[in-house]
Amino acid sequence: MGVFVMRGAKVENGVIVAIWEVPSLTAFKDIALIEPPATVGVGWLYADGVFTTPEPLPPTTDEIKRTGILILGVMCSATKDDQNGLTAIAMGVTLARAASTAFPDTVFQFSNGTTLTITDSNFNAIYAAWVPFRQGFFKPSMAQ
Repeated sequence: MGVFVMRGAKVENGVIVAIWEVPSLTAFKDIALIEPPATVGVGWLYADGVFTTPEPLPPTTDEIKRTGILILGVMCSATKDDQNGLTAIAMGVTLARAASTAFPDTVFQFSNGTTLTITDSNFNAIYAAWVPFRQGFFKPSMAQ
């Protein structure tokens, strides 16, 4: 059993695809290795002796929904649970307005942990921002 004294990185098409602890950079007969710095990992780019961190992947749809949109100074997430809760509040606002009664101020907690007080006077502004943001995650219909 050999003594592992260094890191050896395998590079394919300019991308580090594997890193092993090896006794030397010639530890594998058919695999050329280079020695990367300790901070370099799989997925990093390598060209002409230079290591470059890869561009970060764009956020996923779920990450964007959890982060949310800034409304009245609050980052409001747009998850399915948020949609269900805000739909219930929208029903309450609609019913209160139809009955000419005041909608009670309601503190809503979003899935990302933030809270926003929804009132009759700020309801329209909140929904004018939040609904198009949330709808942006739906796929258009292919109706003909």
